[in-house]
Amino acid sequence: MLLRRLQTSGGSSEDVVASLADVSHVIIDEVHERSLDTDFLLVLLRDVLKKRKDLKLILMSATLDAGVFEDYFKSNGRVGRVEISGRTYPVEDYYLDDVIQMTGFNSGRGGRRDEDDADTAGMDSDVAAAIQSIGMRINYDLITQTVREIDAELSHLKQGGGILIFLPGVVEISRTMDALRSVHNLHVLPLHASLQSSEQRRVFPHAPHGKRKVVVATNVAETSITIDDIVAVIDTGRVKETSYDPQNNMRKLEEVWASRAACKQRRGRAGRVQAGKCYKLYTRNAEMSKMMERPEPEIRRVPLEQLCLSVRAMGIKEVAAFLASALTPPESLAVDGAMDLLGRMGALDGDDLTALGRHLSMIPADLRCGKLMVYGAMFGCLDSCVTIAAILTVKSPFVSPQDKREEAKSARAKFAKNQGDLIGDLKAFEHWDEMVSNRAWVSNSWSSGFVLITSAFDKAKSAIGAQTTTFPTKL
Repeated sequence: MLLRRLQTSGGSSEDVVASLADVSHVIIDEVHERSLDTDFLLVLLRDVLKKRKDLKLILMSATLDAGVFEDYFKSNGRVGRVEISGRTYPVEDYYLDDVIQMTGFNSGRGGRRDEDDADTAGMDSDVAAAIQSIGMRINYDLITQTVREIDAELSHLKQGGGILIFLPGVVEISRTMDALRSVHNLHVLPLHASLQSSEQRRVFPHAPHGKRKVVVATNVAETSITIDDIVAVIDTGRVKETSYDPQNNMRKLEEVWASRAACKQRRGRAGRVQAGKCYKLYTRNAEMSKMMERPEPEIRRVPLEQLCLSVRAMGIKEVAAFLASALTPPESLAVDGAMDLLGRMGALDGDDLTALGRHLSMIPADLRCGKLMVYGAMFGCLDSCVTIAAILTVKSPFVSPQDKREEAKSARAKFAKNQGDLIGDLKAFEHWDEMVSNRAWVSNSWSSGFVLITSAFDKAKSAIGAQTTTFPTKL
């Protein structure tokens, strides 16, 4: 909300300062995550602080590299530090070799060990062979055995409390939940950003009597959500992260090692209500040699056209110079590519912001989807364009089960009628929306070959659609 206020202030430094006239303190939490918006906000606030000596800026994080931020703001005067001792209970760490010995995990290699590597140097041959066989993969049998061992130990000590497992993505969560079904006394729940709020809230109550709660989560549980009764954490040390190659203009989501700062946040989840334990499914050497100390700032991992447009919409013409003053400046090649794309899209005419660019800067969506919606408003087909934008933002409302690919393809083709997948998806959604309005049941022909996913899709459509209500009928 604060960033939005600054973005719509008018653009000049005087306008930005004036927009904060009624603000005395600004607090930014979890600043170590270095999101795109956070870094953008810090650039603006550093300029404001040069003229508002009375404004207090407080940066907070449990894993903050205070020196970096201190150096960034020290040109504005003295920067103070306040360290507050944590109130969590102590957490005991177990690494992969400890977990393998604890569970007696056997990968099936019979103790055959390859040549020593840095990860297994000095270890027992059976443990080393098991680690080498696991490699970089997530081993779901090992996770299941670790959960069994934790549950058995807690039950022996007559202790309650839940287990939190960190995994990189939704697919890995599903596979883990399938593997844990063999343990009958567990109450297993997923937790990730794609779930509706009502489904996310299921992780907070205690498990039913006689059951042990196990929450299988992505990194959303690192800081965004705190589950009070967690006493044990299983950390795979992996995360799915967006990366961007400005030279080839390629963006991809890939699984990588989490940072040591992120893993510190994860282990802290186990010490909320009592002394806890963290089971790290990676070696000590992997932690020190393969994990970065802190995550790469998002400003260096994502395309920058939306950020560049926001900067230009504030009236700042020297976009590259402005972004170069960020805490971690982006690559100049990425900025140049973003500005070139804005020109090709019609958002910029040379250095000047066009009417289209002004509207796109106000829509919190991919610029291509935003342009689609603006043109939808112009040509009187806004609702259809918002639906297609939601499909492109989330995913197609169709799913295609492995064993029913041909049936799903045939069912989808009935809606497309040779007009393309997007038009087919649009027609299918409109048909579903009409049935919901009429409280009609899905016909049998719909049940063969595909299922409509509606929750996240409809939510995205509503969120994007809410931004279109102020569009003019023409530019």
